[in-house]
Amino acid sequence: MLPSNFSGLGPVDPPADGPASGALEPAQNPSPSPSARNVLTIIATLLVIWGCGWLIRNLARSDEVARLASMILFAPVPVVSIWFGWRTRWRIADCLAAAFSLLLGFIVWNGIMLQGLGNPSQLREVISLNALHWVLFVLAGATTARWIQWVSRIGIWSMAVSDEEPETKALSVIRLMGITAAVAALAVSYRVIFNASIEEAKPWVDMGFPNGATHWYSWFPLRSKIWVSGAIGGLLIGVHWFAIVGILRSGSYRMAGLVLWIVVAAGLRWSANQIYWGEIPILGDGPILIDLGFQSLSGSLAFLPVQIAIQTLVEGTLQTLITCASIYWLRGLGYRIGLSDWAKGQGPPALAFPSGMQ
Repeated sequence: MLPSNFSGLGPVDPPADGPASGALEPAQNPSPSPSARNVLTIIATLLVIWGCGWLIRNLARSDEVARLASMILFAPVPVVSIWFGWRTRWRIADCLAAAFSLLLGFIVWNGIMLQGLGNPSQLREVISLNALHWVLFVLAGATTARWIQWVSRIGIWSMAVSDEEPETKALSVIRLMGITAAVAALAVSYRVIFNASIEEAKPWVDMGFPNGATHWYSWFPLRSKIWVSGAIGGLLIGVHWFAIVGILRSGSYRMAGLVLWIVVAAGLRWSANQIYWGEIPILGDGPILIDLGFQSLSGSLAFLPVQIAIQTLVEGTLQTLITCASIYWLRGLGYRIGLSDWAKGQGPPALAFPSGMQ
């Protein structure tokens, strides 16, 4: 069960209990400073994530279970993307901690998920593609989250009373023009990539493979799968977090909303899979090493609809649980997620969450 009081997403949190008088008595055993506690919390969290991912990866007897390990090991990346997109006040120490966490996470991800890959040249190629996947995910995720912030005024705020948190920026004409220009640039870039995919697809079309209504060459070239999946995942992560934040503020409808969103998340994951593989659920929240040769794709790729539904529901559930845990984790570090005017205790802004929220 989720806690009934989710004030970490609310406008103002009650002050912590303290001495009745104004004077503070000196502590006999002073605890670590908030920043030191945060560093220890981050380190402990990363160790738990890496340990769980390593355990599941080594116990996995199928690609479906291995993808769950990939999602767990990839968990810090969406948090960093949302942090850069929604945080209203950046500090150098925070940026360094985020960058260092990503670097360590990338090394650990590849060390666990690519174990057994002995070909040095292939290993270098896969690592470089994975690096592009991570970078594009963070860039696309932070950019999309910032666009959502301009529209909704949502932000990540410090709960420390002494911190002065700046307002979130509203959507202006200039920012709207920037979004339009960015979308136009992406459309032109996609057109160029699409032409390349058609050229690459010609021998496949002549072979009559693959069969089905949706073909990978209808969208992107085959070898661009890993970095394209990173960009698409980044574009969707801001929407996913915004929905989860709204659901967690929905009072008694919280559990029903999460169950419903798991179905939606599973549908989004299934839809993303169609970009390359039709009914084949191969696109995960982290690049999976696959053989890009022709022969490896010429075998039987049939999956039962029930298997696909179960796999996507399991992945959607895990993704939702990771997001909820990440939000509560940020609260444990002393941050809350809310709307701009709410964070200053001025009442709901023009674009508010649903009326059932606390």
